[in-house]
Parts: sequence; structure tokens; C-alpha cells
Amino acid sequence: MVALGGTLLAAGCAARSVAPAPASPSPAVVERPEPSRTSDDDARVLAELAELQNAVARLIADSRRRDDQLAGLERRLTELAERPPAAADVPAGFAPSGIGASAPSSAPAPATMVPAADLYASGMARARERDYDTAILVLSELVSNYPTHPLRESGQLAIADIYFMQKDYRGAAAEFERFLDAMPDATKAPEAWLKLGLARRALGEEAGARKAWARLIAKHGKTDAARQARDLLRTSPKS
Repeated sequence: MVALGGTLLAAGCAARSVAPAPASPSPAVVERPEPSRTSDDDARVLAELAELQNAVARLIADSRRRDDQLAGLERRLTELAERPPAAADVPAGFAPSGIGASAPSSAPAPATMVPAADLYASGMARARERDYDTAILVLSELVSNYPTHPLRESGQLAIADIYFMQKDYRGAAAEFERFLDAMPDATKAPEAWLKLGLARRALGEEAGARKAWARLIAKHGKTDAARQARDLLRTSPKS
């Protein structure tokens, strides 16, 4: 009996020694919460959307304005083409010295051409109304069709002045140079030299500005424009 009891005790111990170990618990999966959008993020998105909408609106407005300008130019061209030749007074204050309202043309204009006085009056009227594109178009027609007409001088200078006023200094300088090449001894040549220098200075071309003013003083030293050029030369840095 003692032997049998020992055998049973040994078998029980062996059974306990081979019992499987309990399974270790699997690690829990931790889910990271998605970052929440803050009110600052929403405000930034709304601001960007508003900026894009404003940019689109500006583009649409610019497109419509250009369309209106083009339509105005086309209407003006049609008016000029259909308008019968007629004498017109030159606006006071715009004609060059010695030219009155009834300034005669240097040569009779063909029947299909608008008279020089009409072109000049119309161009200056457009300039006063700040319709600068049309003004340049009409005055350019005067310069091209009447290269020897007395009003050509004021017409060409008016074109250059419009460019200068719009801060298109390169266009202004080109027009002043065209004027001086075509009419170096014109009544308003001193004014053209003075403004050519101002346009060159605005472009950052100080050497070109000083050269224009030096030419003005050498050719028209006793004029008021030359006096202004001397003042500008004294106050301008040498390149």
C-alpha cells in the first residue's frame, strides 16, 4: 500500500509539472486620435477662400474694363471714318505758339482723311476726359498723316506727356526722342529736351538724363527750360 501511494503521488507531481503555462495577454492596441481642426485653421481657410474670390473678381473686372476700352476705340474709329470733314476750333491752351483756331493746313487733306485740327481737338478732348488710350490713338493719326502740319508738334508732345503722366517713362522717352529727331528746331524742342531728361532719370538712367540736359543748355541756353536743366544738373548725382 505504501508503494502504491508513492506511485500515485509521483504521477500527480509529474502531471502538474507538464501542465501548460497560462497564455500572456496580448498588448492592447492604442488608437491615436486624429488631430482636430481648430478655429484658427478654419479662419485661415476662410481667409484664403475670400482672397481667391477677390482675385477672381478683380480679373473679371479688368477683363470687362478692357472690353469696354476696346469697344470705345472701335466706336471712335467708326466715328472718325464716317465723320464728314469740317473745320473745328483748337482748344485754348493746347495749340503751339503762333497757331490759332483757324490754323491753315500746310497741304489740302484728301477727302478721306480727317482734318488735322479735328484730330488734334478730338485727341486733346479725350486726354482731358482721361481716355488716354483713345487720345494716343487719335493724336498718333495726326502725327502719321500730317508730318509737316504745325499742329504735329503739339500732338507729338501730347502723346509723350500722356505716357509720362501714366508713368510709362520708357514710352515717354521714346516719343520725346522721336519728336527731337523729326523737329530739332521746333518751338517746343527745349521743353522736349527737359522732359526727356526727366524721363531718363525716372528710369534710373542718370547719365542719359544729364546728357539730355547738357544738350538743352548747349542748344537753347537762354530758355526757361535751360534754366531748369541747370538747376537739375546741380542737384543730380553724377554717374
